[in-house]
Amino acid sequence: MKKIISGFFFRAVKTAELWIFVALIVVISFANIRTERIEIKNRLTSDYQLTDTLEVTYEKAGILNSDLDSDIDLKIDYLIRYLNFTLVIPALMTPLFTVLFMGKLFSEGALRNLIASGHSKTRVYLASLIFGSSVTALFNILSLVAMSLAMLIQHWKIPIFFPLLGTCAMYMFTVDIVMLSLTLCVLFISKRPVVSLIAVAGSIIILFSGYAGATMAALLVPERQFSSSKLHNYCELHPDSEILHDSSFDIKNFSDIIVITENGEILDEEIYLGRPNPNHIGGIPRKIMVASLYANPGCGFLMSLLLVVSHYRMWKDGLYIIFCLTNFMWIVIINAAGLILFRRQDLN
Repeated sequence: MKKIISGFFFRAVKTAELWIFVALIVVISFANIRTERIEIKNRLTSDYQLTDTLEVTYEKAGILNSDLDSDIDLKIDYLIRYLNFTLVIPALMTPLFTVLFMGKLFSEGALRNLIASGHSKTRVYLASLIFGSSVTALFNILSLVAMSLAMLIQHWKIPIFFPLLGTCAMYMFTVDIVMLSLTLCVLFISKRPVVSLIAVAGSIIILFSGYAGATMAALLVPERQFSSSKLHNYCELHPDSEILHDSSFDIKNFSDIIVITENGEILDEEIYLGRPNPNHIGGIPRKIMVASLYANPGCGFLMSLLLVVSHYRMWKDGLYIIFCLTNFMWIVIINAAGLILFRRQDLN
């Protein structure tokens, strides 16, 4: 298998496609970080500093504290948002490079020659997967380096939260490997690069933006709508009361939680909630939808893009770990299916 992988790398280094993709990834990742987007749009200032030690700040992740910058949650959220945006670039480049490079090997008969020379189909498939994963890792590292370099050049002092950022980066890498696995699976079965590319593009549209987005929208419909007018009327009737509004997100049920207190006591929901919403999904159907949503490879990225819930909360509640494990499951399933079907095929 080592000879097959080294042969793939030798061929890749000599092709123009690899260097074109490397250059595109570096340039796009670098250009993705711009001072005006960081400082103006997202309120991330270049003089941002942590006043506590890394360990103390890390323990307070997601909790506002007087010793910390009041915008720490927002700043870290947008830092991870940029990280995910940057690492999406390799996710798009990996299938394209795989289709172009491996497609050439199919058309030139290189894979047929490998099997004819005594290499098993299993070794050829696994060698292709390892080679593709190595290239994907290279693309991810280059994106992170270009992103960090752009921030350093613009004198932005980056708050580093290694466990949180590392987990997010690992999640995006597993998304890339899922895309790579799907590309290789379809390519080895159909032997047609165009079919493989269409399958990956369709999966991105249907699974990532389509199904995940529609499921989130359906789940976010509350059981009872918050009525600001009812709460306003109640406040006018109780001018001397201290009425506070607090909201959080229930990750387990994928729903917003609203709590209104009056002088420290929780208000009755009838005071600020409207009629039951007929479009609300509850019970077993909701549990099934939440499970299918979290099993979607692109769920984490879409939640990051839409900022449905704080990245701190996603990380602290273990969602990123769940996303990584789910993606590993999909990687195994997709490649197992691709390998089984490829072994049954006749290459002649």
